[in-house]
Amino acid sequence: MELTEAIQHALEGNAVLFVGAGFSIGATNTRDGRLKNGRDLRDHLLNMAGIALDEDVSLQDAADLFLEVHSFRGPDLLMSELQHEFTAKGISPSQKQIARIPWRRVYTTNYDDVVEKAYSQVSRSIRPVVLSDDVRSISHETATCVHLNGFVGRLSRQSLQSELKLTESSYVTASIVESEWAVLFRNDIRMARAVFFIGYSASDLDIRRILFESDELREKCFFVLGKTIGPSTRRKVKPFGSLLEIDDAEFALALTDAAKGFSPIKPSGYIGHALQKYDPSKSPVIRHATDEDVLTLLLQGRLDTSLIQPTVDTSGRYYLLRDSVREVADDLVSGNCVVVNSEMANGKTMVVEGVKRLCHERGLNVFFVSGRSGDVLGELQQAVTLHSG
Repeated sequence: MELTEAIQHALEGNAVLFVGAGFSIGATNTRDGRLKNGRDLRDHLLNMAGIALDEDVSLQDAADLFLEVHSFRGPDLLMSELQHEFTAKGISPSQKQIARIPWRRVYTTNYDDVVEKAYSQVSRSIRPVVLSDDVRSISHETATCVHLNGFVGRLSRQSLQSELKLTESSYVTASIVESEWAVLFRNDIRMARAVFFIGYSASDLDIRRILFESDELREKCFFVLGKTIGPSTRRKVKPFGSLLEIDDAEFALALTDAAKGFSPIKPSGYIGHALQKYDPSKSPVIRHATDEDVLTLLLQGRLDTSLIQPTVDTSGRYYLLRDSVREVADDLVSGNCVVVNSEMANGKTMVVEGVKRLCHERGLNVFFVSGRSGDVLGELQQAVTLHSG
């Protein structure tokens, strides 16, 4: 996929944004300084703990040493430092321009609130969430920023140890791969027509594992990492997508230029991973039911849906169109909601298949769930958008 096409998808609202530490360059914190990256924060914590700088010390080790040196006051002092260092006061023009794009969802490995501040300054709303939040509580009416490593706006003594990927204990606890958010992330990047990574070099092992799951993702993933990219970063990014040797300012300019002549493309009809449109014409009838088909249905519960239509049309013996099926279809056509409930192996699937056919015949757009998804509501919204009227 070319960059121009990917940007078109972003303007359409069909792209996911993933930002790392490089995205926050250009913003200033409450101390009027630049926001620290992981190495800067490590050195800052070691300095405040009175410990000599050591390249072999990790950020997690530095945070644990800081808490140990400052004893009882350690958690409160650490929270104060994080809030000063990672609460944005000033935002760059490129960050604001990127916030104007109707991203399907935003993900970030950053603690800071640069994304939220940028949205605020362009008069848009976005809800920050962390991994301890309930993934089912997401509103599809409001943009969402998922903070995978914790969020400065949600700091507490408990979150330091449970969801902020800073100390050793929190890093072990807050793994995205084992959370429901991993399902949402996988589904988002599958459903998105394009995925943009800004200032993120695929250094997080959890994220790399998810991106490695499908070769199809590489075609639609773009990494905006600037012009001074080292060979190590190139090797990390290459398996996952296209490397763009431009910075966020140039990327924002490309978005601005594309938006000037933007005209929405015709919807492709793609809904998502789990939801599919019912269309019996795609499964042409090639035969009528045999004795073996009937026995397989009755004895093994294996339904051949391609045999339902000829049976109903010719009053055959495979499928009986009961009055209850017609009643359910009538209710749905009238705009009512119906729940089909029974014990196992009592005919729910048979009822639903008949209802699908009758509703389709009466001109309704019929959809069915064909797989698992972390965003069924989002797919339903997409179906309504594509097929309303």
